[in-house]
Amino acid sequence: MKLVREMEVNQEPFYKYTLANLNLREDKSTEADVITVIPAGSAVEILEEDDEWDKVRYENLEGYV
Repeated sequence: MKLVREMEVNQEPFYKYTLANLNLREDKSTEADVITVIPAGSAVEILEEDDEWDKVRYENLEGYV
């Protein structure tokens, strides 16, 4: 079972920065459609984390990296 960190209602947003260009995907799969490419050095808001995929928000788009 994969654990996902849940955000508390009043918790401040948590951000990470990309070190390289990163595909923002519709689903947790390398076969999923790419929504956009996030440029290196960009901040993404972390919505959920697990061992392999993070659900993020980037410029009002949500997806998986």
